[in-house]
Amino acid sequence: MSILRPALLLLVATFLVCLPRAELQDWVGTEGRRVQIASEMVASGDWMVPRLADEQALAKPPLHYWLLAASMSLLGDGYLAARVPSILVLWLTVLLAYGLHRRAFGIGAAWTASLGVLCAPLIVIQFPTAEIDPVFACLTAASLWLMAFGVARERRDSLLFAGVVGGLAFLTKGPVYFVFAAGAFLVWWRHRTGRGLLAYLLPLFVVPALYYGPLLAVCVTGDEFWTVVNAETVGWLSTYKLEHLLDLPGFWLRALLVQLPLVLWCFWEFRSTRDVRMGPEDLTLRMCSGAAVFAVVVLSVFPGQPTRYLLPNIPLFIFAVAPAAAHYARQRGLLGKFSRNALR
Repeated sequence: MSILRPALLLLVATFLVCLPRAELQDWVGTEGRRVQIASEMVASGDWMVPRLADEQALAKPPLHYWLLAASMSLLGDGYLAARVPSILVLWLTVLLAYGLHRRAFGIGAAWTASLGVLCAPLIVIQFPTAEIDPVFACLTAASLWLMAFGVARERRDSLLFAGVVGGLAFLTKGPVYFVFAAGAFLVWWRHRTGRGLLAYLLPLFVVPALYYGPLLAVCVTGDEFWTVVNAETVGWLSTYKLEHLLDLPGFWLRALLVQLPLVLWCFWEFRSTRDVRMGPEDLTLRMCSGAAVFAVVVLSVFPGQPTRYLLPNIPLFIFAVAPAAAHYARQRGLLGKFSRNALR
């Protein structure tokens, strides 16, 4: 089947799923702040330094603001116009899920992965917004999908694209990308000893450098930039207090709920006999779930334990278990006792 027909079907499905939330006539959370920064970018013509009320807003990298500004320049200042970038990035993400699974596992896994991501409840609720988190979640998941696909099948072209998309994720929300990538990398190193690592790392660092090099050379001073970096990383961690330990059970519960129901499938998969040869499907599962679990562990020591940071875990888990879910769906046998009780 040509990719054109699935692409059009997924585009229509994406807009149908996202439209009710995207047409909400109000800004939610920090949407208004993001839109205002993008509006000032359009008005000033300065696309290098994000500004809010004419003050530098360097806390977040500029890619999300660029997308908002471009959409608003083309479509106007309405609510839907500001949310279109998130919708289109989501569409490209589910299309990538379709393409990778179609090539590796067949048509059933392809539709399971793409529609599974698109119809996940939190994605329907959270992603059609002008917030940074949906775009970051899509780019992070896409990068790690490409990484897992490239590592499992020793495809350097996939690793190269994984680095490029990872660089774009970094340009969306900064170093928090590495919170997820580190978990996948640990699995990569254990089972493939990092083969092909340079193909991934080179574009991963070159893409952000293409922006931050000129920014530091021409637009802002090093002191201004590193003050913001410190406040967003070490400075934030320094606010952690012992009473935050009391919030850990609630954070871990939210982390589990964010990833339901497919996170339970991962535990079920790990119960079974493992293939010592570590086949592509199993390695993909381990890299994606490793990224998600490592992120939960690291974010446990962040003040406030922001659950929105865990949004990449949803597409990561769905992508990982889609082949097994599609295989199970093709079986004609009755559900087992455990499954019937779980459904009840």
